[in-house]
Amino acid sequence: MWFMLPLSEMIKMETKQKTIEEKIAEAEIQMPGVAKMLGRYSDATWGMHWSGGPTGVAYLETDQYKVVVAKINEHEWSEDGGGIQWKEWLQVYCMPKTPRDTLKGIGKYVSQQIVTRHMSNPNQDREELWGFRNAYAVAIDASRIKIAWAKEEGELGPEYTIDLNKIEDAKQEAD
Repeated sequence: MWFMLPLSEMIKMETKQKTIEEKIAEAEIQMPGVAKMLGRYSDATWGMHWSGGPTGVAYLETDQYKVVVAKINEHEWSEDGGGIQWKEWLQVYCMPKTPRDTLKGIGKYVSQQIVTRHMSNPNQDREELWGFRNAYAVAIDASRIKIAWAKEEGELGPEYTIDLNKIEDAKQEAD
């Protein structure tokens, strides 16, 4: 007898099994060059500092594309004080499956960046979004996917539907 687990149980299984480093390494095997794009980063200019990187990674394939979705968390702060601000979003990296199309490189899409912790006004914190550390992705059809923030318990946060055919070539980022 065949049955399907509830979505929340499938998300739990996908998000708990591996470390972020293991998920990035597996994504690199499927899509060479993506690990470099998923690395942690840090920078500063004019007294502002920021650092960030992925907290969750999901890999999937549609009939036409290989896809990596990363949940990104970035912290910003000022040398003048005023607190730390958190911004979070999803990044999608995709590559066509057909060999001649892979010369186009890896395309990139960035979802809306949401301030989950405000730098100076706690009343603007989005505490209901804290704890969504993972990425969730599912194919809708050959070129469209649904992506979302996910908690280990299986709860989904902000969701987006992406048409992979509309993602521009990002080969320059892979170089």
